[in-house]
Amino acid sequence: MKLQYETYGYQNNPPLALIHGWGLCGKIFTPIIPILSKDFHLYVIDLPGYGVNHNIPSNHTESILNSLNDTIPKNINILGWSLGGMLATEYASFYPSCINKLITVCASPKFIEDTNWKGFDRELIITLINTINENNHKKIIEKFLTIQSIGSPSIKNDIKLIKQLISQMPETKYYELQYGLKLLLDMDLRAYTDRITCPSLHIYGAKDRLVPILNSNCWPHKDDTLIYTFKESSHAPFISETELFCKIIKKFILYT
Repeated sequence: MKLQYETYGYQNNPPLALIHGWGLCGKIFTPIIPILSKDFHLYVIDLPGYGVNHNIPSNHTESILNSLNDTIPKNINILGWSLGGMLATEYASFYPSCINKLITVCASPKFIEDTNWKGFDRELIITLINTINENNHKKIIEKFLTIQSIGSPSIKNDIKLIKQLISQMPETKYYELQYGLKLLLDMDLRAYTDRITCPSLHIYGAKDRLVPILNSNCWPHKDDTLIYTFKESSHAPFISETELFCKIIKKFILYT
């Protein structure tokens, strides 16, 4: 099923799709859209169950990937943040010929901690899955996003901006949020990373408590696989270090 999306920038510019993370929609990219749209034709996509596509059920990962494949043009550059980065990684591994370049932002192939793998606490996310409901889902989203900002020197401004952006977003049904948390709990793409054939850039925040930079060595060691760490950011470097973030994206897609 084809998804609705918003476009920005001239059609003749290189195409770049932006895919958001859990609990949000494409509006989270508002700070970088005016900058990136000068050099790219942006496709700001709301995942099934979120934003303008809130009435499209997520169902399962395969249906999300199929929806992305039905929606975005071929030979496009894709930037995915957090859960969106994991979905972009899986998309790149299953549809390698469809992507020009892949960018993941604060997204490792596995979100949950495991043996010899640093990640988010398994029991905590299970608790969130079991407790989220129609009455408390907004507070849980805010709590989760507050955790994302911890460690950033600009934490107060980051949280304030994120909350402002949330207020502009269509409400997501609690069971879609629950399914998204289950995705984060279950997804393990470590065996798929070698299937990514396009050049890729994997961005981390040095102060990120959700996706530790220690996992950055999981990506294939190839000349066209790059790692960049934002020293003053936690989980949302496009909010904490907006100008530098856009500069790095532009350099990778246009000049690397």
